Amino acid sequence: MSIDTTRLLRGIKRRITAPANQALIDNPGMLELADDVMKSFMVPLISQTRQEFFVVTDDVAVVADQKLYDIPYRYLARGLRDLKYSFDGTTTGISNLVLIAIEDEHLFAESGEPRGFYFKGDQFALVPAPINTSQYIQLWGEIPPSNLVQTSAAAYVTSIAIGATTTTITCTTVPSTMIAGVVIDFIGGKSGCRLLGMDKAITNASTTTLAFNAADVPTALAVGDWISIAQTSPVLQTPDECYPLFETKVCARILYAVGDFDGEAKLEIMAQREERDLSKMLQPRIVGEQTKIINRNGLLRRGFASWRGGGYY
Repeated sequence: MSIDTTRLLRGIKRRITAPANQALIDNPGMLELADDVMKSFMVPLISQTRQEFFVVTDDVAVVADQKLYDIPYRYLARGLRDLKYSFDGTTTGISNLVLIAIEDEHLFAESGEPRGFYFKGDQFALVPAPINTSQYIQLWGEIPPSNLVQTSAAAYVTSIAIGATTTTITCTTVPSTMIAGVVIDFIGGKSGCRLLGMDKAITNASTTTLAFNAADVPTALAVGDWISIAQTSPVLQTPDECYPLFETKVCARILYAVGDFDGEAKLEIMAQREERDLSKMLQPRIVGEQTKIINRNGLLRRGFASWRGGGYY
């Protein structure tokens, strides 16, 4: 099952006995504090397990003689999990690129077959710059959970009509904010609520239907999934087992915000126990197999490179 923000808000109010008409923090305010907890606590906790919960891949076509490329704006901490390069334009020709120091850029040729990369601001640079456009870069990154919104701000999918050029999706109701041209995300409705597709534009909208270019609708989209404004979600995009700790931390943050420091302290003590238990549950994700260690730069690995005459060969 999935955990939506309606359940989250109900759980928060039950645990801190907040009356429905209290004016200190309203529902949007509670969700904003929940976002703070997600970004400052839950994401680092889950990410540090190194169990790849948030990992995604993107293939980017290279441009001849272009060295700099943008890091996708939604990647966690503006960083990359890994960077690979296809030398022949196929998945069988993919090789790892090595990270080099930016100060060593001058040691490489101006153009050729890329062997490494370095970071420069919100971009990365291929070294040397690619000489043709028949290859592509494979980016590996982590996309953290989106900002939480109430379920009334999203559209719940009830049926999908696939057309040759246009796909029409019927929903229980379509929020007034979703009109033609607005960019949205497709979000799974099952446990984990993974991101099925992101940054897709609506082509037409009514009170119960949304239309999209057929190519923009993910094949995995199904009845029970959600459509939400880009970078927002009405459901928690973490394993369901994270919910008890998340709710406890959000309640503690709210009590701190309203000045109930004794209540906040008690919840933080509870959260410490829940954090220990959750960390044991999240890792390892598989117990019957050991990780195989591969020497990326071994002599038998494609992409082996060595120094010779001030550059790679």
